[in-house]
Amino acid sequence: MFPTRRPALFAGVIAASLLSVSAIGATAQSSDPMADIAMVRVLHASPDAPNVDVYADGEEVLSDVAFGQISDYLEAPAGEYQIQVFAASPDPATDGAVIDAMLTFAAGTMTTVAATNNLATIEAQVIADAWEPVADQAQIRVVHFSADAPAVDIAPDGAEPIVADLAYPTATDYLTVPAGDYDLEVRPAGTMDVAVQLDPFTLNAGHSYSVFAIGSLAGGTLIALPVVDAVYVRTVTPDTSPDVDAAGDVTAQGAVDLALAASPGGAVVNLEVGREGLRKVWQVLVRTAEGNGTELSFDYGSGELVNQESETLPLLARTAPIVTAAEAIDNAEAAAGGGNVVELQLERELDRTIWEADVAGTSRRGVEVWVDAETGGLLGPASSTAVSCNRFGCKTDIDAQIGNTSVNCNRFGCNARR
Repeated sequence: MFPTRRPALFAGVIAASLLSVSAIGATAQSSDPMADIAMVRVLHASPDAPNVDVYADGEEVLSDVAFGQISDYLEAPAGEYQIQVFAASPDPATDGAVIDAMLTFAAGTMTTVAATNNLATIEAQVIADAWEPVADQAQIRVVHFSADAPAVDIAPDGAEPIVADLAYPTATDYLTVPAGDYDLEVRPAGTMDVAVQLDPFTLNAGHSYSVFAIGSLAGGTLIALPVVDAVYVRTVTPDTSPDVDAAGDVTAQGAVDLALAASPGGAVVNLEVGREGLRKVWQVLVRTAEGNGTELSFDYGSGELVNQESETLPLLARTAPIVTAAEAIDNAEAAAGGGNVVELQLERELDRTIWEADVAGTSRRGVEVWVDAETGGLLGPASSTAVSCNRFGCKTDIDAQIGNTSVNCNRFGCNARR
């Protein structure tokens, strides 16, 4: 989450002619943009740089990012930001920023900001992520972010190039190809010498991928980093009218109702607010009537089913809890004295299974409430929960007496004394 200076938000043959080099920084297109919001992710591609912290307008947005790591997309109100990168430390302000750049992110765009080159000459690269995943095929592009590597060709093993003379720091366009396994190699342009082998590389239907060539050829750290950029989202209009709050958004109870309507006989075992591309959704994990796991994503505003996929159930969720998710939500919101549950999950604490509920209030404060999954009773009521919240989340300290057990909990865990 970037600083909220503006209105806050939390909220089928590969052919060389089709895979052409695009300009860095082109405007991305989105089939489902969110008004006034940009999506930004950060890649550490400087091979000899230490772990780094990333700041936007003087506030930390990412910490301790290592070489080869790429963040999830972060939400940013559209506009100009001062982006600074520091060597990771308890007090980065004591050291100078290794990157200090003013960058503009337009509404409805997806952007990757990468730190490239060696530390002595480190620089920021900005590349638009213009993915548009399709249901029955895959998309792929290649990005050359290795500063000391020459221009490269990308080819099937031992074959003619499908991409020729791709130079630092450019990228190919996204190419739509049949899903399947591909054996590819990266070679210095005009040669048959293999610099990086991609065998096998599986492209799944409905997925858009970027393959980043990062690291140093001379330093022996040159690697190919494949990343899933986006997954195809399908939309289904709900058959039921979900419960909504005063703003017209679907509540946690509404998300539970939608999930159970889509999976009759199932039991909700986890839910949270998340993202499908640029769309804010409720992500609901259901133990189906057959005992399998399925995750359903519902549009946060309309309740439309936008995605459904199989999911492995955590151990605690393999048996449906006695206290349902709907009952736990009611109890948690009542204990918090109002507000709305924004996350609910089964956990094991104090030798018992509990529902752990995060309840957001009308302000930017919130509480964490534990509900016994067998009795529905409260473990550490909201009144005994001290919560300190900032834009990165909440740290919770709980002191409670449960029967003969004295409990002290903080963000590192719980200690129980009998």
